[in-house]
Amino acid sequence: MIEDVVVFDIDGVLADNTNRLHYVTNGETDWEGFYSEIPNDLPNIPMIKLANMLYWDMDYNIILLSSRPTYTLPDTQDWLIANEIPSTKIILRPKDDFDKLWKVKQLKSIRNDYIILWVFEDDPINIDLFKQNDFPIVPIHSGNWPEVYKLGLEVK
Repeated sequence: MIEDVVVFDIDGVLADNTNRLHYVTNGETDWEGFYSEIPNDLPNIPMIKLANMLYWDMDYNIILLSSRPTYTLPDTQDWLIANEIPSTKIILRPKDDFDKLWKVKQLKSIRNDYIILWVFEDDPINIDLFKQNDFPIVPIHSGNWPEVYKLGLEVK
């Protein structure tokens, strides 16, 4: 029997990572510095409460699908445990995989094993791609993408 699953992005959805955006904005691209600050992310309490309700009260599987590189797994797991975020599975991007469709491919793979009820995502590009591929997207306005929100740009 195929089970139900809810998919959550981490950065900007479960984790408030605005404290480390300065590493990758305004012409900066210090990804090592950006990811080194994962332990200092603040929890997004309403989204964490939702994840817990779906997992513990409704018995849904929870998959965390993040573009964080795989080498961040220890810090990611520590942060998830510290903030009491449940998951059935954690999927992180391979370090050198910069394919813009990486998350879409992962969702297609997940769809082979589960019925995807919702996908919570804050990246406008991914939101648009998920819509194009008929995934049940719940867009989250995290504030991590100000240039897109401010200008009202359509993401293709």
